[in-house]
Amino acid sequence: MILRVTYWVLAGLLFGYIASRFLLRPEIAFLGNPQGRAGRLANSALNVLLCVMVFGLVLYAVGALTQAIAEYRGTL
Repeated sequence: MILRVTYWVLAGLLFGYIASRFLLRPEIAFLGNPQGRAGRLANSALNVLLCVMVFGLVLYAVGALTQAIAEYRGTL
């Protein structure tokens, strides 16, 4: 149980770090230079979606690497 809680706490911290790297910089202009509030909100939503996707990929890579190391050491 403690390992599962630790895993999700560290995953949350990793997501916060990745999100801060993307969102504290100028946003990626997916929609060019949107005019109006709706365009800016859509662009921000796409940037958050990008953060979530990168977070998922990093979490998957860390899990796969951990699994490979465990199999190499013969613990699984």
